[in-house]
Amino acid sequence: MTSVVTSVRSGDNDVDALLTQYHWEQSSPISYGFPEAGTYTGYTAGSEPFTNFGPLDASQQAVAAAVFREISQITNLTFTNFNQTGQAPATATIRLGLTDDTDAAHAYLPGTSVVAGDVWFRHSDGYFIDPKPGDYGYSTFLHEIGHAVGLNHPHDGDVFGTMSLDHDNMNYTVMTYRSWPGMPIEDSYANGDYGFNQTYMIYDIAALQHLYGANFNTRSGDTVYKWSPDSGNTLIDGVPGIIPGGNTIFVALWDGGGTDTYDLSAYVESVRVDLAPGAWVKTNLAQLADLGTGHRAEGNISNPFLYHGDTRSLIENATGGAGDDTLFGNQGANWLVGGAGNDDLDGRAGADRMEGGAGNDDYVVSDIGDLVIEGVDGGIDSVATTLLSYTLADNVEALGGMLESAGQTLIGNALNNTIIAVSTHDNYLDGGGGADLMSGSYGNDTYVVDNASDSISDLDGVDTVIASVSYVIQIGIENITLSGSAAINATGSGGNNVLTGNGAANVLDGFVGADTMIGGGGDDTYVVDQAGDVVTEAAGGGTDTVTASISYVLGANVERLTLIGDSAIDGTGNALANVLTGNAAANRLDGGAGDDTLSGGAGDDVLVGGEGNGDTAVYAGNFADYEISGTTTIRDLNASNGNEGTDSLNGIEFAQFADRVVQLGVDPNNPPVLGNPAMVDQIWADGQAAAYTIPGTSFIDPDGQQTLSYRATLTDGSPLPAWLSFNAATRTFSGTPPLSSIGATLGVRVTADDGKASVFDDFTIGVTQAPGADVVGTLGPDVLDGTFRAEKMIGDDGDDVLRRDRPGRLFGLVRGGDGQPRHRARQRRRCRGRPAVRDRARHRLLLRRPDHRQRRQ
Repeated sequence: MTSVVTSVRSGDNDVDALLTQYHWEQSSPISYGFPEAGTYTGYTAGSEPFTNFGPLDASQQAVAAAVFREISQITNLTFTNFNQTGQAPATATIRLGLTDDTDAAHAYLPGTSVVAGDVWFRHSDGYFIDPKPGDYGYSTFLHEIGHAVGLNHPHDGDVFGTMSLDHDNMNYTVMTYRSWPGMPIEDSYANGDYGFNQTYMIYDIAALQHLYGANFNTRSGDTVYKWSPDSGNTLIDGVPGIIPGGNTIFVALWDGGGTDTYDLSAYVESVRVDLAPGAWVKTNLAQLADLGTGHRAEGNISNPFLYHGDTRSLIENATGGAGDDTLFGNQGANWLVGGAGNDDLDGRAGADRMEGGAGNDDYVVSDIGDLVIEGVDGGIDSVATTLLSYTLADNVEALGGMLESAGQTLIGNALNNTIIAVSTHDNYLDGGGGADLMSGSYGNDTYVVDNASDSISDLDGVDTVIASVSYVIQIGIENITLSGSAAINATGSGGNNVLTGNGAANVLDGFVGADTMIGGGGDDTYVVDQAGDVVTEAAGGGTDTVTASISYVLGANVERLTLIGDSAIDGTGNALANVLTGNAAANRLDGGAGDDTLSGGAGDDVLVGGEGNGDTAVYAGNFADYEISGTTTIRDLNASNGNEGTDSLNGIEFAQFADRVVQLGVDPNNPPVLGNPAMVDQIWADGQAAAYTIPGTSFIDPDGQQTLSYRATLTDGSPLPAWLSFNAATRTFSGTPPLSSIGATLGVRVTADDGKASVFDDFTIGVTQAPGADVVGTLGPDVLDGTFRAEKMIGDDGDDVLRRDRPGRLFGLVRGGDGQPRHRARQRRRCRGRPAVRDRARHRLLLRRPDHRQRRQ
């Protein structure tokens, strides 16, 4: 006789409701058998063995064996079939038979009596003929054998209370009397054909494992479970595991370990896969069990609970079909493949790999190790994430932040992304490349803009745009900071904005509102349109300009002010050397300290130089177009200059015109002065034309009002030599030095005259000898005249005469009729040498010079 053990609570009320008072002690296998008539012991007359008894036929025995095998796969409880071991079936712990002493079926719970564990099925009715998974008969075998190993009805409550009504139904336990949630206990089953359980369900598995432990050796490898949409068959690694009587799937599958997969790729309809323990997989509506009176099973495949938190039993992977599938992972590292269709993939906890495939797929990312894979042209896809920071994978278009407890950093990719944050905390949104749409929430959000077509919408908060392109703030955004090194611009909205430039030259325009503009490095321009605008510049931050449509006083470190619009407004400088420019109205420009430049433009302006000593008023026309009255008034006489009106000057030292700068209040008739560069001494060669032009700035009129005239002499005041000329209009000397000037150095004086005074400067022209050329004779008699520059005179055949014009080296070659050199003559009027070849010709060399007699040799 097999011993029993008193059952104890598990701590889960719904599991405990399925426990009987005792269960089998499992130190050795539990025996079961199928006795023949008349062999039972422990029964009295009129009881089961004596009321139309019958043994189980082969199909019924096969079903019973399958149920015992399923319990062994779920738990560490093992069984021995006495019918197969040669032992007497009537002596087995659990005996199964047919009788009419029952309404349908019943079983005896584990105990110490002989009949404890026996199972009986009604003989007369046809419910138990050839049972198939999913029909009433097969489900009853599961139910009654469950009693035989220690499972209770969940509604009995005689040991550890009752199960909650939510779970007391066939979706969760085969031990129930209720087909669907809330079904009255007294009602009869109204399930459709093959609308019953095909396996023990998740609370049955949990209760059995609480009693007998979990078997992690069952399918502990990498198992693939696949289902057929046409038959409902469950294939396990390609081998039929459960073959239902109809096209219905209503199972819970225990898997002991490995990396396992639910494969629903054969389905065209949309499937829903949830890999979480206790959750369901739904293949399609047609395969849901019909629980009666319009009720369908909650799903097709149910995932058992973890045993004591051991994750080895998790199913890790799932593959969808061609429909719009929904795939959920669990706490493990899942691999979810959506396939075709518009799929939803959520890996939940764990580092998951999610592949949507074709279609518009939606992903939920909740682990930093999650990997989203989308192909090119794989539809319009989106990711929703609870991570603090997430960057969109390639080929995914949309990103949504779902975290509410903190702000998120959401970053796009190279596509045109839509990025939305819902957190009321401070979010950071960066669309990446492409024209992106970014939407924040109620926090102080930051947006990164790198494309002029990026668009932003925001609900509330003080928000900032960081832009690497020129950008106009949209409604709802308060601040903008320019990034990168490009010269880009920022424009505010209707609010009070803060605009911050980068290190390049920026234009910052706050638009309406009291704006704060911070330029940073570079030559920045600020647009000021109301008194509340604030411009901030750092020292050394470039040459900066304020463009103002109101009266304005330059702040620190800003150099320029330009008034715009048509109002008569004023501009005031600071301690720097400012450039102040008025508009077309009558302006008052005050340079303040520093040497300032003031341009009133059109209108009758007041120009105040301030404390500097080099303040300048600037006008568009030539000097002759204006009337200057001392140091106080300049009047425009030519409307074509922009109608600059009559300006009143105070503390202005200089006036700048298009053609000159004049010093106000100073006699303009100052003599010319030497400028820069100075004239340069020249070296010319005899017999070669040469020229030299005096630089236009070698002489300067400091008044800028006269045109200088030039004249040239030798430094002693005498005229230039005949060979040297001077063009005063072009300030150019030109000429060809004669031979006689070789070695001479001329001192030349140039005088510049403004009509009232003059100044002069000197330079020299040195003359050197130009290089000479050889004089060569012909084949006949020649007379060769040497010059001073001739280095050689070379005769040829014939009687040659060589002459020179002054003492120096004379070198002649006389050639015979064969062209070979015959004699060599030198300047001492003698020829020396011998013929190179023998001939009988007579040769004559004549050396002549003007001041010597001819000699023959």
